[in-house]
Amino acid sequence: MRNIELYEDKVQRNPFGDLPLLTDKEKETITRKFNNSRKYLENFAKYTKMVSDIEELEEYLDKAIENGVLSIDTETTGLDPKRDKILGISLHTFSNKDFTKTQAVYVPINHLLLNNEPNPANINLSSLIKAFSDRDFSDIEIMMFNMVFDTRVILNGLGIYLPATFDAYIASRLLNENEASHSLKTLYDKYVARDGVPKQTFNNLFDVKHFKYAPLNLATWYAGFDAFMTSGLYLYQKQFLGGEYTKRYHLEDIAKVFYEIEMPVQEVIVKIEENGMELDRHFNAYLLVRKQEELEVLLEQWYKEIEPYKADMDAYRVKYDLMKSSGKDVRYKKLDNPINLNSSHQLKILYYEIIGETSYDKVLSTDADHLERFKHKSAKTLLEYRNRKKIISTYIGKFPEIAHEDDRIRSKFNSVGADTMRFTSKDINF
Repeated sequence: MRNIELYEDKVQRNPFGDLPLLTDKEKETITRKFNNSRKYLENFAKYTKMVSDIEELEEYLDKAIENGVLSIDTETTGLDPKRDKILGISLHTFSNKDFTKTQAVYVPINHLLLNNEPNPANINLSSLIKAFSDRDFSDIEIMMFNMVFDTRVILNGLGIYLPATFDAYIASRLLNENEASHSLKTLYDKYVARDGVPKQTFNNLFDVKHFKYAPLNLATWYAGFDAFMTSGLYLYQKQFLGGEYTKRYHLEDIAKVFYEIEMPVQEVIVKIEENGMELDRHFNAYLLVRKQEELEVLLEQWYKEIEPYKADMDAYRVKYDLMKSSGKDVRYKKLDNPINLNSSHQLKILYYEIIGETSYDKVLSTDADHLERFKHKSAKTLLEYRNRKKIISTYIGKFPEIAHEDDRIRSKFNSVGADTMRFTSKDINF
């Protein structure tokens, strides 16, 4: 792996600006949540420690280079590496394949006190960046769990480009795509843990909005242990990806895919997500108007096509009123005037009870697969209406909301998102 790259323009200085002060009630609620998490998190105190002294951090980084391994994890204010802020970074190194003998460290960067003042234990940002940039990590294994996210967080928070050489999430997907869960905590508990303590998720312990206020002992116990678990999972997976079990279980090809395809691809994904796709807001606005006009035309056409059944629909509505007045259960029986195209129940009434369509599989559905088989021409119009509406709601209408301040849309890509190991994307699904 090459040495780290620095991007001074990306460093987050004064990341929070002017935050509104917390009310006394908010402080009480936040403090109670932290106190409720304390007993559980104390289980991991012996595996972790906080480091806010720059010399101690430098010693730890030097030890990692000497050991040849370093697990990295980040804590943030959210899941958008571009918009959200880095709160701290977790590190773990070990020697002789015994990851339990060395404590993981948590380095607080942007934590706050409840009065919104910077936590005095935060490490000096410039010194932190210098500690990393002064060192050569080119010959060591750097492990992460979901490296695209953490690499982008570190890049956008610290201006440091430091990608992983081993992504334990990608390894998990390649080794067993049928895992019930590919979360770090689930995998660690299944394959590595010997402590008998089921790992709880972040949302069970904290409110993501308020983690920046977490007492640093709690933050250290939680965040530091993530880097600790990454090391343990790495050692387990490494046995099958280039280690002693690779040949025994005929995993040579899987190992080749992991190291020669998937890991290099993760760096490409980092660049794709960082670059994003430019949004032409003026053209998008023009396109939105055009598509909305087309939608109105299709809607009017659909109502015209079902007009011949007006008498039958009116008769049905009279029947509904009689059933309702007699006290019968009329849930899912209502037929609005005009029919609500967003109601699957009303569409079922129209097509199956009034028009007389039949279902090829005896399931009364108005999904695309069934509509395509209907004989009445209005079904094709309805399909086209839904397609145009989806284009508006999922893409054109949503683009301006999700575009970043630089007018670029940054979808999240996953090279092993599908069980068939093909690419997937979300926020937007391209």
